This record gives sequence, C-alpha cells and structure tokens, in this order.
Amino acid sequence: MKRLLSDFYSIEEIRMADGKAIAEISINPAHSIFEGHFPDRPVVPGVCMMQMVKEISEEVLSCSLHIALVQEMKFLAIIDPTKNSRVNITLTMTKNGAYDQVVAGISAGETIHFKFKGNFSRK
Repeated sequence: MKRLLSDFYSIEEIRMADGKAIAEISINPAHSIFEGHFPDRPVVPGVCMMQMVKEISEEVLSCSLHIALVQEMKFLAIIDPTKNSRVNITLTMTKNGAYDQVVAGISAGETIHFKFKGNFSRK
C-alpha cells in the first residue's frame, strides 16, 4: 500500500508520555479519497486508520513494519475529516519475541474512533 503520510495526513507532533507514543496528526479533508468515500459525507476509511497506525509505529520505531497478527481491530466511531481533521494516535509498544506488539487507539477528544492490538514484524 502506498504511504498515506504527507498526502492524506501529516504529523503535527509525536511525544512520549508514560511509556506511550502519542502522535497528533492532521487529516487532509480535501484529499481525493473523500470524493468516493463518501461524496457529501466524507469518512476516513477503516483501512486508512489501520495504515496510519502502521505508519506512526514505523516512525516511532524507525523501521519498516509488516502486520503479522491482528488480535483486535475495532472501528468505534467514524472520523469525518471536516469535523475532526485533528486526531491523536496513541501507541503502546512492547517487544514480543521476534515481533513488536502494538496496542493503539485513534481518538479525538473523548471519542475513541479505532482500537487495534496486534503484532508487527520488522522488514
């Protein structure tokens, strides 16, 4: 999959707090993907949420990753980029043998949009 960073979204800040990486990102509401998903009612596709988690994980770990195992993936609330163009991606990462286990969430304010738990392998 093509990287979404810089075109679909940009990283405003990544900070470390209490063993977690917290990335504040801005989603581009004018991106062409929203012309089809969906006209007059833009929604960030679930596959893009997962890709953003992967790419932010790669930024934090400074390496390329491959999804090895998905233990949990929940889409809890839509992200309308015209209303929520800024969201936070929170990552907790631990080494699990040959894998990096990631527990992630995408949120805006009190709303949790997406949850993920799984393993990535380094390329």
